[in-house]
Amino acid sequence: MSTIVYRTKAATEAEIATHLSQCAAGFIPPLDQRINIAEYAAKLFAKAVSFEAWNDGLLEGLIACYFNSESKQAYITSVSVSKALQGGGVALQLLLNCLQYGKQHGMKTIRLEVNKDNLRAINFYERNGFAKEEANGNSFFMFLSLKDMPLNITA
Repeated sequence: MSTIVYRTKAATEAEIATHLSQCAAGFIPPLDQRINIAEYAAKLFAKAVSFEAWNDGLLEGLIACYFNSESKQAYITSVSVSKALQGGGVALQLLLNCLQYGKQHGMKTIRLEVNKDNLRAINFYERNGFAKEEANGNSFFMFLSLKDMPLNITA
């Protein structure tokens, strides 16, 4: 039985692109219908902090987040877990790793955007403390305050 290994900012640009391509159909709407995955992977690699789940040497889970040290705001731009590992707590552990990193680096809030039709993701975020901030077109903007969150977060 393989063990999931969690790392931060270890994936290469190519590994990020491969993972996003493999998970593209699971996004609502599908990721490859909205963006150029290679360009997006390059941007994430260069500018985001990636929280990663590795299984047998393969990137199987990813949260990419931008952290703004001036405004103390963070923005989760991508959350994906391979179909084989969905439902096993990988997304939760990645989210906790991201939140803890944000807290340790003085962030006040973390925001994200989610498609209104992605009920599974919306429920996941709400179960983990995110609140809907506003709606815009097909999206909800959600946020989580890190102010009262403990420094060491566990599942």
